[in-house]
Amino acid sequence: MIWKFGEMVVDFARTIPRDSVTDRIISQLVGAGTSVGANYIEADDSVSKKEFLKCIGTARRRRVKRSIFCAWQSAQFQN
Repeated sequence: MIWKFGEMVVDFARTIPRDSVTDRIISQLVGAGTSVGANYIEADDSVSKKEFLKCIGTARRRRVKRSIFCAWQSAQFQN
């Protein structure tokens, strides 16, 4: 399931028209979207509560960042 989300982000990124502005956004979107799952897996494998909370916090920040990129891209498509 976690990997499916990353695949969906990559598939979505491939639909975005590329130019000098969107290339950077696409790169960040794919990076943030695929790292969310990796951070959750890392949290699941953590050996301490402190490490778990750090990994979950990173995953949540990446999720928020990805949401911002999706909103920007959605707004661009509407214009």
